[in-house]
Parts: sequence; C-alpha cells; structure tokens
Amino acid sequence: MQKNKGNLAIVLPRGTSFGPKRATSIDLCVHDFVTHSRYAGSTQIHATRVEQPFPGFDLRFDDGGWGGQMAKAFRIARRIRSDCADMTVVHQHLPSAFILSKMLPHPVLLHAHNFHKGMAPSVQRFLKHWRYSSLAGLIFVSEVCRNDFQKKWPDVTIPTFVVHNGLDLSLWSPAPEKHNRILVVARAAPDKGVLEAAQALQAILPRLPGWTALMILSEVDRYPAYYAQVQDLVKASNGTIVIETSQPHPVVRKATEESAIALVPSKWDEPFGRTAIEAHAGGAALVSSGRGGLREVSGDSCLYIDPDDSGEIAATILKLATEDSFRHSLASRGQERATTHYDIRNVCCKLDDIYQKYMNPGSYRTI
Repeated sequence: MQKNKGNLAIVLPRGTSFGPKRATSIDLCVHDFVTHSRYAGSTQIHATRVEQPFPGFDLRFDDGGWGGQMAKAFRIARRIRSDCADMTVVHQHLPSAFILSKMLPHPVLLHAHNFHKGMAPSVQRFLKHWRYSSLAGLIFVSEVCRNDFQKKWPDVTIPTFVVHNGLDLSLWSPAPEKHNRILVVARAAPDKGVLEAAQALQAILPRLPGWTALMILSEVDRYPAYYAQVQDLVKASNGTIVIETSQPHPVVRKATEESAIALVPSKWDEPFGRTAIEAHAGGAALVSSGRGGLREVSGDSCLYIDPDDSGEIAATILKLATEDSFRHSLASRGQERATTHYDIRNVCCKLDDIYQKYMNPGSYRTI
C-alpha cells in the first residue's frame, strides 16, 4: 500500500487498553484504522502503557505523573509538538481534544464513538460549545450519532463526518458447518439486555434439542446483583447455556464464526454496534434490537426484536433455529452487507481522505 507523507498523532482516552488481552472496541478500531491507513508509517499512537501492547505500532506511552486526565493531555501535547506532527486525532475525550487544540499549531479532530449529551442554556453549555468550536472537525461512527449531535448542538458549525467502524474481513472465516448455538457477546450490564436474553434462552432451549447457547460477557463485576440473576438462569438451564467471561478478541471471533445465530439485545441506543457487524462477518444469522445505530449497521440483514420482551426474543430464536433455509439466507445477506459496507480497506480510504484534506496546511478551515 502506498503511504502518504504527513505525520499523524492518535490519542487514546483513559480506560482503553491497546493490546490483545483487554482491548476495548475503541482500541480495536484504532488498531484496524492505523494498520490499513495510508499514513500507517507516519502515525504515532499515544496510549496508556499495557503489559503486552499490539505489536508493530509506533506507541508513545504516558507513564503517569502529576494530575489526572487534563495533566496527561498537557504532557501529550508537549510530546506531539516535539514530534512535529501535522495533525492530531483524539478518540472520544472532548476535554483532551480541546486542550490539544489550544496547545498545538495544527488541526485537531475528535473521533466520537458515542452520543454526545445536550445541555440546557447555562455556563456549562457555553463552555462545552467553546470546546467543540475549537476543534477542526468531528468524526462520528454513525449517521445516527451525527444527526443526534446536530439536533442537540445546532450552533456548532465545525465540519462533521461519518466513518463507520470496519473489520479486516480477511481475518474472518465462517465455519462451513456451524454449531447449533446461539451466541451473545456483551457487557454484563442492564442496558445490554443480557438478563432478558438469558430468560429467553432458558425458556426456548428445552424446545430445541441439540441446540446450546454461549454468553461471552465482560465487566461482570460492575453490576454484581444483575450478573447474579443471569448466573441463576444459566444454572437452571442444565448445561445448555454456558458463560465465558472477559475473553480476548480472537476467542470471540472464533466463537462467532462457529455459531449459527447471534443475538444483540441492547436496550440502549447503541452509537454503532461492532458486535452486529462481527456477527455478519462471522456468518451468523443475527437477531438485533435495532436500537440506535444497530439498525443502520444491519439494514434488512437481520431480524429485529423488542429487547424488553423475552418472549419475543425466544419466538424469534425459535423461528431461526427451526427454519434452516431462512437462517442460512439471513446469514448470507449479513455477510454480503459486511463485505459491501464494512471492509476495513474501504473504511480507511474514506478516513484517510478526510485526513488528507486536513494535512494540507491552511486549507482545513474551508472544508
């Protein structure tokens, strides 16, 4: 791949883990974006040190010091200036992006992975508006997120862009013979609909001989009482439902490639929904809540359910499990959608084209 000239700095927020063991969705996105970027050879990633980082990247670790996130932003700004970067992209953290925009002589963009809150007229809203307006631009992971932002902040007039998350589809190989298994990959949190999913699975699996369910859950200590309810349902399933916790991404990918059905029962408005495109890439027939960006991700390539209704979830799973030709057709449509819309090479071309405009000194203010 031909590399473009121009030094790019990428800044990851606190709470991310740029390594294969505990990578967040933001870490995985940045890993893929940089790997396939035209600017890969001239990109520095500023991240919190981890024991085993992803190899092959120019990583600049912040090893701490006085203060918190704001002090960290000041330290990173000094390093970026000394590295003579031509552009900085901050993922997710608006206050850090604002500080960098004031300290650096080049464009600073914010790559937003979530919805942004609106605020009633107040000093706080004025300050937040000032922060947004100091940026050279905003990148959103979905049209849903951008539209929501523009509705809440109509007076912020900086350029905005939508770049979907992508996958390196060359790494995905759906199993020719799928396991008769329903897969749920999620945080063990109420807004992810894990409890309702477990209720539906426990109710329907006795009617599906030879079928099992696998729940790969993360952050199981965050809501202990909630997770205990899920565990009780799993224990009552007589072994047809299995829980695995905090698995590295290669394990999740393999499980997705081997599962016949995937369930994404999020109850909150997902900004995008990486688990949905992974289900499509892995060749699983997808059942989704369609909340937030999930409907944008899947279009007509999945079945939609009300995540608050465990009975509806169970009935939809029963339909897919017992109608083989329909299940295979739905899975094929999902794979085609992943190839058409979310191949990382196409996504990175769009992102690099945005970067290239900003790399041209003096021109980005007119984008």
